[in-house]
Amino acid sequence: MEPGDVVFVIGNPGSTNRLRTIAQLEYQRDLEVPVRIAYYVSRLAALESYSQAEPERAEAMNIRNLMFGLSNSLKARRGQLDALRDPLIMAMKWDAERQLREVIREDAELRGRYGTLFDRVAEIQQERVKYRASYGAFYGLANPTYGSRTLRRAALAQAYLEAVAGSAPADSVTAMKEQLREIGDHPGELELRYLTARFTDFQRYLGVDHEITRAALRGGTLAEAAAALLESSALRDSTRAAQALTDGSLTPDDPAVGLAAAIAPVYREFAEANRRLSREEGQLESDLGRVRFDVYGRAIPPDGTFSPRIADGVVKGYEYNGTYAPPYTTFYGLYDLYSSHGPGSEWDVAERWRTPPRGLDLSTPLNFISTADTYGGNSGSPAVTPELELVGLNFDRNIEGLSRDFIYLPERGRNVMVDVRAILAALDQVYDADRIAMELETGRLYETEEAADASGH
Repeated sequence: MEPGDVVFVIGNPGSTNRLRTIAQLEYQRDLEVPVRIAYYVSRLAALESYSQAEPERAEAMNIRNLMFGLSNSLKARRGQLDALRDPLIMAMKWDAERQLREVIREDAELRGRYGTLFDRVAEIQQERVKYRASYGAFYGLANPTYGSRTLRRAALAQAYLEAVAGSAPADSVTAMKEQLREIGDHPGELELRYLTARFTDFQRYLGVDHEITRAALRGGTLAEAAAALLESSALRDSTRAAQALTDGSLTPDDPAVGLAAAIAPVYREFAEANRRLSREEGQLESDLGRVRFDVYGRAIPPDGTFSPRIADGVVKGYEYNGTYAPPYTTFYGLYDLYSSHGPGSEWDVAERWRTPPRGLDLSTPLNFISTADTYGGNSGSPAVTPELELVGLNFDRNIEGLSRDFIYLPERGRNVMVDVRAILAALDQVYDADRIAMELETGRLYETEEAADASGH
């Protein structure tokens, strides 16, 4: 592959928001995405703090990988927010919507079917805004990885105690008890940090005078209140919770159960409203898809839905941070960054790579970029030439390419692919997997000497 060559990326990319209305995009910009960013930042801080306090335990729990996953999500959301705050992008989205609305308004049949469509979508966003405090306070509340296990138990325990008091069927009560027992534990210090983060959410979004915030803090600071709840609740860990269920000592007076009781009605109202609005919004989005197809036909592709797609582009560099990002990086670049930043840095390499293996051509292209329209879900997608020659594997996009959730701008975004030449060089020179490299290059299956001896060949 050379600069200017055509490349096709074949895969099943995830969902996009390119056909959403301006009202929907403004809701994402002003409320949804900032809430998610704040959530990722706070949970990353909890994991980082725990890792520093308990480095060996954190390493055994693979906390580093959890942090990587959150960091990746945070990068994506920040890229989305940058795009939604970009005046040029929003102006382009405004203009596209204006043109479609004009066509609908000028066509009697379309006006009769879709005349109120955009207005109703906008009204739904305004209804969603009414629940902005609940959205922020409860975002990720039931997440088993980044959420408080104590609060998860408390929600179930509160429902269980209500069921018992209401003489619910025995099988329902038994099922709730089993669900409670199945909730495992975070390490104590990590649970404390997660609970403190959730109390922070309550205070930030609901305010200090809200019933939920008061039930959580009980007059103390965020960290003090979280520690006090864990100290006094029978639901702080799975062992104590199981014992309380067995001996009947679990009561509504437990502070975690009391907090869950304060949360329940507010959360229930929010969840029911969200389901209702999402259901209607989904129906309206189907109508938006129909009217766009009626007006534009196949000229505008539908939003991504994890269905198979072929994206085309050309191998091309781009202006970047006052300089120019070339179409290719090489093994020279890998070793330059590793040598400059050293072991333990973001540019660290595996032990077997730290000394360049003899025979490895450091000028071999390692990664390359193109204008192909890829986005989340395209990782692992093969990149091929018009002759269907495999030339790379897609694994990322540049930071400017994160705007592709909303719009495709080939002058900005680039997808990033590992070059097949680097794969072959690594297999041959680093991993000594000559047979596999030969199979990839020739398309023929080669047996190992041991397999050949065993089969008599």
